[in-house]
Amino acid sequence: MKFKLKSAAVEIDGNTLTVRQLTHGERFEFSKVARDAKESGDRAATPVFLLTTCALEPKLTPEDISDMPSDLADAALNKIMELSGMADDDSEKKGSRPAS
Repeated sequence: MKFKLKSAAVEIDGNTLTVRQLTHGERFEFSKVARDAKESGDRAATPVFLLTTCALEPKLTPEDISDMPSDLADAALNKIMELSGMADDDSEKKGSRPAS
């Protein structure tokens, strides 16, 4: 069965990235990636997982993420967490708008 997932566009300085929420299975995978990253000290693992998994347009590779502006990455990560029901109440919503 295919379920419709929430998505939204994030725009910072003319750069637009459309992201979607995590699926239930991806949330479990995210938890494992986060736990492994904490143990290994790999601070890039969780943001790379979220962005490569949830970026719809454009699709992103780890190399793309390394080159993207940090404010765009931060806004996209905050939006993914918000859409997935995992955001803090005071998370920044700067630069986001609903996808059409």
